[in-house]
Amino acid sequence: MLSFEENTYSKAVKHFEFYDQLGQYNLDSFGDWEQLSSYLSQSFIERLEPTGGEITIALETSWLDRAPQTDMER
Repeated sequence: MLSFEENTYSKAVKHFEFYDQLGQYNLDSFGDWEQLSSYLSQSFIERLEPTGGEITIALETSWLDRAPQTDMER
């Protein structure tokens, strides 16, 4: 059973309530991220990865084309 806090965050994620506070990922930092992420252990990654285990930006482009944009995002 989820705690009250876990349930609250779960509902917020399902309703995309955090998206208006996110910025686009800076792809210029990808090399640094790739180098630093090589130090993460498999067990650490398994604890953090989402259900299904897929983390990608491949689908974001198609989603961003349809997503409402703030002035800052433009």
